Formats: sequence, structure tokens, C-alpha cells
Amino acid sequence: MGYLVIENLYKDQRVLLFKSVWATEKIHGTSAWITYRGEEKPEKLLFHAGGASHESFVALFDEHVLLAMLIKIFGFKTVKIHGEHYGGSIQKMKDTYGDKHRFAVFDILVGDCWLSFDKVEQLCLKLGLEAVYGVIVPATIECLNAERDKPSIQSMRNLGMQSPWLAREGIVIRPLVEMYDNDGRIIVKHKGQGFRETATHREVLTEQLKILTDAKAIADEWVTSMRLLHVLDDLGLTGTNNIADTGKIIKGMLTDIQKESKGETVITSEAKKAIGKKAARLFKEYLQSQIKEG
Repeated sequence: MGYLVIENLYKDQRVLLFKSVWATEKIHGTSAWITYRGEEKPEKLLFHAGGASHESFVALFDEHVLLAMLIKIFGFKTVKIHGEHYGGSIQKMKDTYGDKHRFAVFDILVGDCWLSFDKVEQLCLKLGLEAVYGVIVPATIECLNAERDKPSIQSMRNLGMQSPWLAREGIVIRPLVEMYDNDGRIIVKHKGQGFRETATHREVLTEQLKILTDAKAIADEWVTSMRLLHVLDDLGLTGTNNIADTGKIIKGMLTDIQKESKGETVITSEAKKAIGKKAARLFKEYLQSQIKEG
């Protein structure tokens, strides 16, 4: 099982009910994780590299040291360490993060309980892992927008004075302690302009969202180049040059849009056709760009 599906702030505004919240940098890479199965197989770790190379991901860790620390701290509990595998060729972000593949932790699940972010930072220190940058800020739109739009701290950590001061992908926002209500865990993402997956910018407003019903309008708004990159990553097809993958891309795009646009669109059969047609065109353009770069 992968990581959570996190809603955007403009759709889920529960975090705004708090006085202060954690805002952690959202890194543009591929979601990856390490699993320690203390109850079943404590002698071995499981590594999931996301949409990037498994070998390059595993090579980032001293598996024996990490395993020994997890056994010492957690014994027979099951622990899942979620983070971003990023840098180098991953999502073509080497100008921001540097040439090397890296891993930064953003969430940790112990048994059935998510750790608060301060606990994530503390545990990462013990395990010799890096946690994403996080800061406590007032839970206001103005403060959250300002934090979202700052340059990438991860870039500065990696490149120091050579950092190009490029924008971060956005932030993930959560309460100071883990909180749940009838709609589940309270945690949202707030993405910057350059990384949005829709054609138009979404403001965080209190009024009801406009619901799209026109098939072409839905495709134009939701089928974007940025979303294509994320669909490729989810399917493990980043870097593909195979036109035969078009069917998989269309299916993956439709699934992603149905999930992300819930409450904002009515996906009819005509809308599905329009989504598929535009997804196929964007994928063809992606393949052509791969040939040029190759």
C-alpha cells in the first residue's frame, strides 16, 4: 500500500481551524518508502523507490545500520518511513536539487499511528535520515501562501551557496499534533503556481467550488503536462519511449482526474473521451521530447 491521497487546501480547509500548524516543504520527486516489519520479518527491510531506480534508492542507505536502529527502537512493531526520492534525473529537477539522487522523510507510520512532525524530525536524527524542512506558522491564508512561495530550503541544503533559489513545489500542512475527524486525517497540500496540475490557479476561498460539466472544459482544465508527469511517475513509466503505453496513460490520467477533481467535475462518458484524447496528445508530445533529449 502506498502513501495517502492528500487533498489540496482549497478543497479541504480544516487546518485553518487551528491557531498554528506545521508547514513542511513539498519536494518535487517520486514518493518512496522503507518498511520495517517487526511483527513478521524483523530481519529485513523493504524498499520502494517510487517511479525511479530501485538500485539507486537502496544505495542511499546503510541497510544494516538502519535495520539495527529500527530493531532497537521499535522491536516487534511495524514501521513505514515515507519520503521523497528526488534529485538528479527524477522529474528533471537536478537544477533545483542537484545531480545526486536523495531521500527526505516527510511522514512516519508506527503501527496504525502517524507521528506528529516534531516526532518525525526526532526519529530521523536517531536513524541517520534527513527530514524535509518544516516550520510552525500561523494557520492563516496569508502566512501559508507566503510559506508556500518561498525558495526551496531543500535546494539550499543540497547546493549551499550554489543554490539557484528556485521555488519549492509547495508545502504540506498539518496540525501540531495528529488530528482526525469524520473526514479522516487532517493534512493537506498547498502547491505553488509553477507546479499546479490544473490549467487555472486555485484560490483558497470559502465559497462553493464551481462544478465543471462540459467535456472539453474538463479536459482543458485537468489534463496538463504537470499531471502527465505525475501519472507517468505513479505508473512507473517515467522516461518511457513506448507509444504502446498510451492506453495505460489514458487510464491512469482518468483515474487521477476522477480522484483529484471530486466535487469539481461531473465525469460523463463524453468527458472521459475528451480526457483520453488530450492525454494521448500530451503523451505523444512527451515521447517526441524524449527523442529530442536522447
